[in-house]
Amino acid sequence: MAYINSYYHFVFRTKANLRVLDTDTTPRLYKYICGISENSGCRVIAINGMPDHIHIAAELSAEMSPSEYMREVKSRSSRWMAENHLFYGFQGWGKSYFASTFSKKDIDKVISYISNQQEHHRRKSFAEELAEFFDLAGLSDKLQYFISDN
Repeated sequence: MAYINSYYHFVFRTKANLRVLDTDTTPRLYKYICGISENSGCRVIAINGMPDHIHIAAELSAEMSPSEYMREVKSRSSRWMAENHLFYGFQGWGKSYFASTFSKKDIDKVISYISNQQEHHRRKSFAEELAEFFDLAGLSDKLQYFISDN
């Protein structure tokens, strides 16, 4: 048996960066994503976002890779959103996602960051936030692909 702690901070965006995730219905979406995670043996630690993107801090099971997790979350939530007609203009998720690991000792800091997205984005745009993430992860040369990936 494997004993692994696997904490990830994921960021993914709407297709074409459409600002369609309204604050009235996102709690239902977040609850649905939490259910997807639980059914996959994973645990959402924090989830929040803005009209064009979502942040998730999650603990993945030993059997789940980050790419499998994102495939499940994005495909199932996209289908659910289309079936329930909750987000007018939603065309799907962008193809890419950003993921970075974090340690157990940083959980409170990551939860705070994700929980305070609305306040954070009063001072910094999504593009600036992404540039910072990609730079810290040593992926600055990949940012253009994430942004233009519809």
